[in-house]
Amino acid sequence: MTDGLRIDLVGWRGTRGRFVAATSAAKQQMADALEQQGAALVHLAQAESPHGRHPFGTEPGSVHFAAAWRSTFSATETGGTTTLENVSPHAEYVLFPTRPHPIVAADRPSATDPGHEHVLRFAGRGGEVVFRHDVQHPGTPGNPVHERTWQAAQAGVLAALGKVATTVDAQIAAAWSPAESEA
Repeated sequence: MTDGLRIDLVGWRGTRGRFVAATSAAKQQMADALEQQGAALVHLAQAESPHGRHPFGTEPGSVHFAAAWRSTFSATETGGTTTLENVSPHAEYVLFPTRPHPIVAADRPSATDPGHEHVLRFAGRGGEVVFRHDVQHPGTPGNPVHERTWQAAQAGVLAALGKVATTVDAQIAAAWSPAESEA
């Protein structure tokens, strides 16, 4: 599990009297907006994710990287937190750079012939199928999908939360105005 992006809302503590209802409604509206924006971030992250085909013609469905984006919302005393994460077991290796490292076939269980010699099968530089007992992986530069997602979504997320904040400000201002019986 890899945290890619987190949005926290803070504010609205210790209100009393006529502000309680306004701040309670404000927290709920902001929480709802934050949850909606989390869902939108998931869709953007899925679109930004790699969607290529495996060199042997099988869908990369065994990895499910693009489909493994999740947005979780947690209510807090002061608002809430939305976290965008990829739950694929390969997320760390896709999102972040890796160093060169050896890959040895014996380190991996044989799915097709348990108990027999293991080999690695992959596409070579020219696209031909290559079999090896071990290889030296050159490492990867990383594919920061979460960063591109936030760059694409930032203005829209901030605008959506700003729109809700304007509504919340009006509700707080209305609660601040003296009640008719106090005038």
